[in-house]
Amino acid sequence: MRNSDIFVVAAWSATIFGLIEGLILVICRAYPANVAPYKVSNDALWIAPIVDLVFFCLAAGGLLLVVKLAQSWLSNSRLLIIAYGVFIFLGLLGAISVPKVVHLLSAMLLSLGFAVALCRKLDRFEYRLTTFLRGHLVWIPLLIVTVALGVSGYEWMREYWLFRRLPPATAGAANVLVVVLDTVRYDRLMRPAGRSLTPHLDQITAKGVSFANAWSTTSWSLPSQVSIITGRYPHEHGADWPRLQMDSNYPTLAEFLGERGYVSGAFSGNASWVTPEYMGRGFLRFDVYLLEDILRRTAYGRPIERLLWEA
Repeated sequence: MRNSDIFVVAAWSATIFGLIEGLILVICRAYPANVAPYKVSNDALWIAPIVDLVFFCLAAGGLLLVVKLAQSWLSNSRLLIIAYGVFIFLGLLGAISVPKVVHLLSAMLLSLGFAVALCRKLDRFEYRLTTFLRGHLVWIPLLIVTVALGVSGYEWMREYWLFRRLPPATAGAANVLVVVLDTVRYDRLMRPAGRSLTPHLDQITAKGVSFANAWSTTSWSLPSQVSIITGRYPHEHGADWPRLQMDSNYPTLAEFLGERGYVSGAFSGNASWVTPEYMGRGFLRFDVYLLEDILRRTAYGRPIERLLWEA
């Protein structure tokens, strides 16, 4: 067994299980209460394999040190099988634990059991498989780039298709801009001397109507903002805990405007609750997820984020 065999196994395991993990995260988008505040965009399909590649290669470096110590009492074939077992275990653990429907200890036991069963099937085929994987390493970047381009192309085509379906807009129709400062009270925007922290917004609002006795429909972001775009109370629109899904009987502001030819877009800084999974109906574009949001919501991005946060 060559030392580089461990990295070959690590790279392919990270790619295969990273793609599976990304697919699971994308499927979770269709279920509002699942991984509720940790949704990701379809870019998870190619970002998850990259995160796993980095993590698995670091793990391969550590495993290589262990292999050096164990070479005196284990055969090369056993060491290679152990390498397969370690990375199959890590890959399965990430895929099983990422939707947060299985307890971590149960996920570890399931992953261990599957890894042992798969390694038994690989026995006596490990060298042939490793040689094949080594000869096709170039497929890894090609696969990830292809998936990334596919996701980008899908998003572009979806937006274009929705745009083409819009009816003609009324000539001279006014633009509509809704600005929401999430969890900010109006009196917090004024300094003691009376100087405003938002002078440009004040200039806009001075031309309209000001409501001095307006109250949010509820205490947290998702249901209160859904109330803004539906004109309904939380008990009516339903986007509140634990259901978290808007009632389809009530149209959103974006759907109302779309029927009149408006091109609508949403741009959010709340990547937990003000997201397309909860509030995206009717919007042609809904930008919210940053690269760092997706990175830290993958299976192995979560513990890395916690370590960095504590550091």
